[in-house]
Amino acid sequence: MNPLLSIVVPTKNRYKYLKHLIVLIEDFNSNEIELIIQDNSDDNSEFLEYLNANEFKCVKYFYENKKLSQAGNSDLAIYNSTGQYVCFIGDDDGVTKHIIECVHWMKDNDVDALSSSLAFYMWPDCISTIDPTSSLTYKPFKGGFRLVKPQDALKKVFNIGCINMGELPSVYQGIVKRTVLEKIYSIGSTYHPGPSPDMACAVALSFFVEKYVRLDFPVIITGASVHHGGGIDKLKNRIANIEDVPFLPQNAKEKWEKNIPSVWTSATVWPESAIKSLRYLNKDEFINKINFEYMLAKFFVFHFEIKEKAIKLSTNKMKLYFYVLKILFSRYFNAGIRILSRKLHLRLLDSKKMTLNLSTIQDANDYLCIQYPNFKINNN
Repeated sequence: MNPLLSIVVPTKNRYKYLKHLIVLIEDFNSNEIELIIQDNSDDNSEFLEYLNANEFKCVKYFYENKKLSQAGNSDLAIYNSTGQYVCFIGDDDGVTKHIIECVHWMKDNDVDALSSSLAFYMWPDCISTIDPTSSLTYKPFKGGFRLVKPQDALKKVFNIGCINMGELPSVYQGIVKRTVLEKIYSIGSTYHPGPSPDMACAVALSFFVEKYVRLDFPVIITGASVHHGGGIDKLKNRIANIEDVPFLPQNAKEKWEKNIPSVWTSATVWPESAIKSLRYLNKDEFINKINFEYMLAKFFVFHFEIKEKAIKLSTNKMKLYFYVLKILFSRYFNAGIRILSRKLHLRLLDSKKMTLNLSTIQDANDYLCIQYPNFKINNN
């Protein structure tokens, strides 16, 4: 009998965090969960020894030694899973033990996809100028939920040039019914039809998910570590030649969209992935709905040294410069408010809470579950 939930984890050369995740899921002691580890590491001998030395009930391990893109490794992770519902997380992420009750609620209420409010855990080795290490940051939660129309969420993402995922339904750090994912796979044998797996799959899901909810409780714990994202952290807000990014498909440069600056940055790879997903679905007519001027303005602001690439591709310079000014104003206004709030010891921008001295992702789960010991999704 297939498990109720598959937690799938594509990984490469990051066993340090993965071992903590295995212990976390094993401690749930649930026969309704399988943990799929899809490993593309250069050498897995150390990890095989670890697995052989322990008797893990929930772990299913798969290894592929040939070089894979992020999307390719992510595809295999889902393909090798068997659960009725799928949750895709990184190897330095985690989930709370309430996730299985959450999936039961999804099944009882015929929910296709669920996203939860997030909690952010900073591993002790993480280098950050924002939050201290060994800390957990989250917003206060009540356990309620709200329905979101996927196509409405997609329109909002289009309006900002697909520079972030907004409230799109997502299997990455979300939960999705397998039957919905299989509709995407049946088109062209991939769940992730773009170079950035999370955005590509999220855009595709928006056309197939019917009932989608956002839960006011952090079922998913987002981890940040020194090697976050398999190397993607080193490129965050930076520029790289497309052919030099090891986790992109080999033909990524050749197939890069002509109206997106032809360099890898966080401001280009998500719109690139969104468009690739639309093309995969034969939804090319939606490409014209994307606000490319806003995307180019974001590129202009964060990569000012090569702003000419954005200017050259702009078809409406007035809109471009309007968005540039808007982004700059918002950026510096919010920065000023944060500085003021620190000096006055206030939280003027948000109501986030933080707890310190949590050594592992297991500690983060334990802390959140103490805050909400009797988990129940409120249907009010």
